[in-house]
Formats: sequence, C-alpha cells, structure tokens
Amino acid sequence: MTFRRVAVWVACAVLAAMAAYVRFAPVDPDRWHIDLGPLARDLGDQPAREMRADRNSASIRLEGDPAQLVAQLARLDEVALGTARTRRIAGDVAQGWVTWETRSLIFGFPDYTTAQIVEGNLVLFARSRFGRGDRGVNEARLKDWLAQP
Repeated sequence: MTFRRVAVWVACAVLAAMAAYVRFAPVDPDRWHIDLGPLARDLGDQPAREMRADRNSASIRLEGDPAQLVAQLARLDEVALGTARTRRIAGDVAQGWVTWETRSLIFGFPDYTTAQIVEGNLVLFARSRFGRGDRGVNEARLKDWLAQP
C-alpha cells in the first residue's frame, strides 16, 4: 500500500470518528438549559423582536403580558417539537423555561434553543454546540419558528 493510500484511509478514519463523536456525544441538559435572565437584561436596550445574531448564536426578546407570553411559549413548544430532528431536552411550558435540541440532517450537528419567560419578556437563545460559525442556521430557525401560525 502506498503512503498516499494510507494517508487517505487515516483521514477517512479520523473523519468517521469525528462524525461519530458529533452524532453520539452525550447531551448534558445542565450545560444547555441555561438561565436567560442575564441575556434578557442585555437585550433590554434593543427593540423587542429585533434579532441579534453572531457567528454561532441568535437571540430575540419578545414583550407581552404574562398570559400572552405563556401562550407564545406553548405555541413555540408545539412548533419546535414538530420540527424534524428536534426534541425537548429540559424544562417545560409550565415552568416557563424550555430547551430543545435540533440536529442537522447529514452529520447530526446539535444546536440548542432555549426559551424562557423572564421579567415580562419571552427570551429565545439558539446556539451551536460545535464549530466556529453556524452560517445563520440558528437565526433562520428562530425566525421560522416565530413565523409559524
């Protein structure tokens, strides 16, 4: 076997191991089901419904009365659970705090979205677990979920 062939096999093995790790890495809900209170205060200086996104995450703050926020969270939970490859990993609507995991189709890259009712706001925060940039996937998912009737 030539050096080139061995190098290709080694590269394939490394990629397969990385893909397996991404797909099967255990999920620690305590790491991803985070309190969004600090984020809500940080978002407080921008208009509600204005999306803030960076390379790996997106966030938004929605204002409303308590009953309206609970209804929005309940609807968001329905939409999230109806999204392909998405499951709830922590919390529930009754607590006013839910975290979902959504995995990509091919490699199963996990993204985590937390929604929490904080100080008269519904705050949503979506972020990637792996990588240095999500190419706008988290922002697009939040916009899609919020646009659902």
